[in-house]
Amino acid sequence: MIKHLSHSALQLYRQDKRAFYIRYCAGAKRDYDQTRPAVAGLAFDVLVKSDLTGAPADLSQIQPEHMEWGKTAGAHLLEVYKSSGAYDDLAELVNRADEVLAEDKVYGTVAGVPFTGVVDLAARVDGVWFVIDFKVRGYCGRHNTSPTPGYLRMRNGETLDKQHARAVPGELRGYRISHAPIETFSSKWADQLFIYGELLKVTTPTIYGIDELVGNGSGGGVPRVRVAQHRGQISDQHRRNLWREIQSAWGDGHRGLGFTDAERDHFDRVAKFDENDPAFSNLSSMPFWG
Repeated sequence: MIKHLSHSALQLYRQDKRAFYIRYCAGAKRDYDQTRPAVAGLAFDVLVKSDLTGAPADLSQIQPEHMEWGKTAGAHLLEVYKSSGAYDDLAELVNRADEVLAEDKVYGTVAGVPFTGVVDLAARVDGVWFVIDFKVRGYCGRHNTSPTPGYLRMRNGETLDKQHARAVPGELRGYRISHAPIETFSSKWADQLFIYGELLKVTTPTIYGIDELVGNGSGGGVPRVRVAQHRGQISDQHRRNLWREIQSAWGDGHRGLGFTDAERDHFDRVAKFDENDPAFSNLSSMPFWG
């Protein structure tokens, strides 16, 4: 039976309740092959947080066959991030912070439900909490990747203060934010950041942020990368809706999500196999899978 939720579990609950049951309620094993886009993002996450906080740069999560490429890609992304000026913004916060958390796996409760998550970066500065996540998009793409709308600042090492047309610039306690709620442009981002904030038990006021590194589609060469900085808050309505959905996912998980005994027995058999095992795919394609 499900022991806790996470942001990724909640996403799967929305997308495919059968897959949610097999993975989180029946406990299917997972051993994924990493992709280069995922490796680039992971390597950058580790390197930038090590550089900001002085923590060891532990790249052990990268599979051996991707290690050398991942180190190179992560170092390139960090170099771009620094030259853009976005790094200096965060470094200033970290240096002035009373409390800093980086890449910490946190266990707690959200909406009264056991939850876990890995927080990229959180800092408390002058009584204001900053909850920040990093995204790398389009680094391995063949075409130019557009940043998510609503960014407060676009940095490419040349343009320092270009904002998106739909951003609503303002301030909170002297810090620059957009008054357009985060969920206006990405409900998934808002969910993730709010969950991290709840796990950390941050107090208001809180500024939520995404630093989004987007590639220009170099077709296999070294891409040019821009950094879109998103800073804002999450509306009370979105918070309430998310709380209700979390409680529903938890309750449904413990009630079997409405599946019959025969369906649950079938899903339990599926879960005995690794998700990369051909037997998993064969069983998953049987009628009870839908």
